Amino acid sequence: MGFFKNVLASIGIGGTKIDTILHDNAVQIGGSLKGEVQIFGGTVAQQIKEFFIVLNTKAEKEADDNTYYVTMKVHAHHIPQAFEIQPGEKKVVPFELQIPYHSPISFGKVKLWIQTEAEIISAVDAHDQDMIKILPHPAQQVVLDAIAKLGFQLRNSDNEYSAYAPYHYEQEFEYYPSPEFRSYLDELEIAFQLSANELVVKMTIDRKARGLMGMLREAAGTDDKRIRITFDNDQLIRGGAEYAAREIRDVIHRYKK
Repeated sequence: MGFFKNVLASIGIGGTKIDTILHDNAVQIGGSLKGEVQIFGGTVAQQIKEFFIVLNTKAEKEADDNTYYVTMKVHAHHIPQAFEIQPGEKKVVPFELQIPYHSPISFGKVKLWIQTEAEIISAVDAHDQDMIKILPHPAQQVVLDAIAKLGFQLRNSDNEYSAYAPYHYEQEFEYYPSPEFRSYLDELEIAFQLSANELVVKMTIDRKARGLMGMLREAAGTDDKRIRITFDNDQLIRGGAEYAAREIRDVIHRYKK
C-alpha cells in the first residue's frame, strides 16, 4: 500500500499542499510584504527542497496583428529551506519579500499576484496563488495627484510589453486632456522610472494637428513629443502636488507648438 501511496503522491495525488498567508495584501512600492507559507503533509513523507515566492503581473503584447497578455515576473524571492514533511504534519515557513522599485502599481487594468512554489523531490511541485495590491511609492503618488490636479482624466493604465525595456514591460498611464490643454493636446501618456533617490517621469505629449505643419507631422507620425522630467524624491514629496503640477504644466506648455 505504501508503494502505491508514493506513486500517487509523485503525480500530485495525496501529496503535500501549501497555502500562502499574507499579513497584508496591500503594500507600497519600496516596502516589504510579510507572510508565511503553510505546508501540509499528505499521505506519505516527502522531501521539500526549497521555496520560491514570485511577484507576477501581465503585460499586453502585440504580434502578427494580434494582441494578447503574457505573464511577467516582477521579482522572485528564494527561500532555501529543505526538510522532510511527514504525513498529516503541518509546518510554517515565514518570509519577507521586498517590493522592487520597478514594480507596476495596481492601477487601471494592471493586476499583480504572488505565486508560491514548493519544490518537492521526485514529485509534482506544490503551488499557491494570491492576488495582491501594490500601492504607489510616495513620490509616484505626488505625481499622480498632480496630474489629477491639472484636470487630466485617466483613460487607461496597462503594462506594455517591450523587448527593449529593462524588465521587458513598462506601465503606461493614458490621460484625456483637461480643458486647459484640450485646444492643442489629444492625449498625455506618462510612465515612471523610480529609484531610491529619484523619480523620472517619462511623458509622451500627443499634440493635435493644427494647420498644414500639424497635418504633415501627424501624417509622418512625428506629432508626439517625448520628454523626461527628473525629480528628487525627497524634494518632490516635500513640495507635494502643487509643486509637481507647476513643473508638469510648464513642460507641457513649452512643447505645445
